[in-house]
Amino acid sequence: MRLFILSFFLVLNISYADVFKKEKIVLLTSFIETETITKKRNEKVEREIEISFRKNYRESPFDIEVVHLTGPDKLWRTLNDKQVVGLFWISHAKKETFLGEGLSDPSSILDAYGNNVKDLFKKVTPSLKFLAIIGCEAKALFDDYREEGYYTENLTIFSFEKKVNAISGYKKALARSVEIFLSPSDETNFAFNSEEDFQKIYFHFEGLSSLKQKIVKIELGNEILALEKISFDWLVLQIDQVKFDLKKNKNIKITIMSNEENIKLPKLEISLGRNHFWKLFEKNGEALGEDKNLYLYRGGS
Repeated sequence: MRLFILSFFLVLNISYADVFKKEKIVLLTSFIETETITKKRNEKVEREIEISFRKNYRESPFDIEVVHLTGPDKLWRTLNDKQVVGLFWISHAKKETFLGEGLSDPSSILDAYGNNVKDLFKKVTPSLKFLAIIGCEAKALFDDYREEGYYTENLTIFSFEKKVNAISGYKKALARSVEIFLSPSDETNFAFNSEEDFQKIYFHFEGLSSLKQKIVKIELGNEILALEKISFDWLVLQIDQVKFDLKKNKNIKITIMSNEENIKLPKLEISLGRNHFWKLFEKNGEALGEDKNLYLYRGGS
């Protein structure tokens, strides 16, 4: 009887732990070394990406995992881990190249050890909501996989059609992941709750974290924004729905002001989702104003 009770509670505890495990977002890198791409260079890129990744998700509700020099076994286990909802994979990749007369050079996603791991991506956990493949020309392969039925409609795949730099590709994938996991708004229509006058929208202020103690206010148009810090360069801005409508008004300006005199503000990259961004108003490469910088709307759909 004691053995039965002990076994029952062990099973109960294991089940309870499984149910209440936190969801995970995982970053896996697997860089190949060559004569021109050295170990030192790879480690520098790994370090820069990992620091950014941990900072941007530090205050999120997710567990974060980062692994470098990832091999096939770890990749397979991550792709099939039911706790994983987001996965960044960064490595060398290339699309299939047709050479003529029935000959072709097949597509590949290579890990640091030279293994072509592309087939491992055919089986993923149903809980996966976001998969970023940061490697050159991988989009065609994953478009094919989706057409062949390997992925559900709930999975967002972020990949690149052309060649891409690891760091810039990672930043674009990071921006998309934050929209999915942290932003309550729909970037395609910026819909507001009809019962409320305000909605929170996630802006990305690249480079703002170094000045977070020196920024006194940010203005959108003529309105001072209510700021709620979420995680370093990501800011939640509480926006008046009547005065913020990018579809009707393409001239909304953003002003960054410092609370310190004679401080030169850094040049920021300001974006909202994938399609909206602002550029610093400058002349001959210099901002017009030191403790007050103006950003003009330069893109949208």
